[in-house]
Parts: sequence; C-alpha cells; structure tokens
Amino acid sequence: MGDIITYKKFATPWEAEPVIKVLKENFIYYEFIKSTPIADSIIAGQVSDYSYELLIDQDQFEQANQVLQDVADTEVGQLAEDYYLFSFSNKELKEILAKPDEWGEYDYSLARKILEERGIWSTDQQLEEIKAVRNKELAKPESDSTSGNLMITGYVFSVVGLLLTLIPTTYLFAIVGTSTGYLFSIAGPFLGLTIGLTIMNSTKILPDGKRVYTYTQKSRKDSRVLVVVALILLVFAVAVKIINNRV
Repeated sequence: MGDIITYKKFATPWEAEPVIKVLKENFIYYEFIKSTPIADSIIAGQVSDYSYELLIDQDQFEQANQVLQDVADTEVGQLAEDYYLFSFSNKELKEILAKPDEWGEYDYSLARKILEERGIWSTDQQLEEIKAVRNKELAKPESDSTSGNLMITGYVFSVVGLLLTLIPTTYLFAIVGTSTGYLFSIAGPFLGLTIGLTIMNSTKILPDGKRVYTYTQKSRKDSRVLVVVALILLVFAVAVKIINNRV
C-alpha cells in the first residue's frame, strides 16, 4: 500500500459525493477531509476555492481515474443538449483533451464525443500520449526567478527581525511595547525560516499520482542558506529576549 495523498479537491462535500460513490462501488479506499492551508500556498499568495480534499492510495490513482472515466463515458450521453460544451469550438474542445486535469471526467468524455461527431477522431493511444505530455508539463518545477523572489522576501523578513532585535528603542517598540516588539523581531526570522523550508521541501502531485518537487534542485539547494541564516537569527532573537527578561 502506498501513501494516502490528495486525489481531488472540492468546494463542498456535495460535489464530492458522485466521486465517492464510484470509489465505494469499486472498493477503493478513500479519506475525505477538510482542507487546511499549507505553508507554500500561503507564502505564494494562492487562495484556493477548495475546502475539502479526497485522499486515496497513491498506487490506486490510475485505477480511480479509469473507473471514473468509465462511468463518465457511460453517462455522458444523458447530458442535456444545451450543455455548455456543445457551443465550444473544435480548438476549445481539443484544449480540454490536452488538459484533462483542469476538467472533470464528464467534460473530457463529452469533448471527445463532440469532436468525433464533427469528424475529428482521437485514438486511445493518441490520448494517452497527450496525457503523458501534459504530465511532463505539470512536472516542470517553478522557475528559479519565482523561488528567488521568495528567498529575497525571506532574507528581508530575517534582516528586519535582526534590526528589531538589535535596536529595541525603535518607534515600533515605543508604540506596541517591548514584549510585542520582541515578538515582531522573532516573527521575521521565523517567516524567513518557513519560506526556506517550503522551497526545500514543497512537492506537488501529478494526475497519475506521482509526487515531484515544486522547485528546481538549484533553488532547493540555495534555500538551505536561507534556512541556516534565518535559524541563526531566530535563535539569536529568542536568546536576546530571554537575556533581557532576566536583566
């Protein structure tokens, strides 16, 4: 048995019910949980509309994908004729086939069906090749410039924390008080440490269940310096706080 990881995300529990029903019928173990924000999403400024996660065994991703697609293929003919995909152009429908991870199983099946009715056929092998290309695209790590900007932010937080630790008579301390001021001085390197650890360890899950690193090897290596610097400054800020409390 592999790791239990996120398979799909939903805005409400009701949206997940059809998928859960199919998983139950095919004896695929699952867990349904309420999502909690993770560090890399918060740091990157990503706001998710999904509040719930459906988790399954990593080794059963392909099986789950297949049974859900089989159900969609069977039921797609029951969709109303005014369903929005019928107004899509051939180019838009091909885009659905090229990026199945961004669409539901029903839309994927219907897009293929509509294209076939218009005389545009795709073999199963061709579709699998398209999915492989898409997985390769999704597996690409974030650019070094993206992680570089995050690391700069981490260093800024850490240095600001150091300045607040070394200069306790700043205007900020006078306004909020010494205790709260020291809290700010600790928060700076703590945020820097969090950013560094996020770049080092952040991963993403591909549609086939494989887990890959979000950032490049170079970025993960460079982030170690930020982690060390931020950790040293964090320990220093805490030590100064303890010493000043004893004085």
